[in-house]
Amino acid sequence: MSFVEKIKEIIEPVIRKENAELIDLELHGKPGGYRFSVFADTDHGISVEQCTKISRKLVRLPELDKQLGEKYRLEVSSPGIDRQLKTEKDFKRKINIEIEVQYRDGETVQKIKGKLKKIAHGSLFLTTKDSELTIPVKKIEKAVQALPW
Repeated sequence: MSFVEKIKEIIEPVIRKENAELIDLELHGKPGGYRFSVFADTDHGISVEQCTKISRKLVRLPELDKQLGEKYRLEVSSPGIDRQLKTEKDFKRKINIEIEVQYRDGETVQKIKGKLKKIAHGSLFLTTKDSELTIPVKKIEKAVQALPW
């Protein structure tokens, strides 16, 4: 088991108890000076209060101190509106929301912006101003929520 997998194994139960999901984690630095960033979310977004509560619970875990050392900086936050959508659950959270998708169509890369109607049978179903489009998830190179500005 890798170092990051050990960390995930320690922190995921704490995050789940707060009705949230671990989206990602980043570890920078070296022993004795790690910067440890935890990204969590819920189906309806995560509040600052929830992030604070998770952070307070994580810093009390002796198993985490054992892995990271006693001196590390912990940050718990939402993954942000501009994070890449990767899993089926990520896409399901964005149903009826406009997303931007970059996907491979043969030898070319296409970019499309549209409202995500559903995800089913390994494909995204989008509605654009002009048409409806089905994109197989396996062809997606990058997908993000469209920014409102």
